[in-house]
Order: sequence, then structure tokens, then C-alpha cells
Amino acid sequence: MKCISLTFAVLNFGIMLAVVKIAGQQFKVKAGDSLYVPHIEGKSGDKVIAFKMKRRKGFRKKHGHRTHYTHIKVIDIA
Repeated sequence: MKCISLTFAVLNFGIMLAVVKIAGQQFKVKAGDSLYVPHIEGKSGDKVIAFKMKRRKGFRKKHGHRTHYTHIKVIDIA
């Protein structure tokens, strides 16, 4: 007789999962998850500034960029 681990069954019991397709990729999500997905059209976030400096050398470098990912929060699965 095989011994079956109940850890997998207990963790998944009562949790509703959904597979969603976003920008050609599939993601497995549940209520309350937050994930980063490839860029989706919409309101853009603030610019992120990366600043490097070496003291007493006169070296300063400022670089700004926008990320190409969108942060999504899953509230509920219907």
C-alpha cells in the first residue's frame, strides 16, 4: 500500500484557482494574488530614477527608465 502525502491536497482544498491568458501568456492565479505581467495599455506609473555617484571624484550618472511590466492585483474570482 502506497503512502500518499496529504500536503498537496490540504493546501489546495477549498481554494479556487483560475488560469488567465494575458498578453499571450498563461498565469495560474487565486484571489488575493498580485503579479507582474507584460505591459498592458493604460495609465503609466512614475519614472524610476537611478542615480550613481562617486564621492570626491566628480563622477555622477543619472538614468531614468520606465518598466515594461504591469502590476495586477487579483481581488476575486467569479
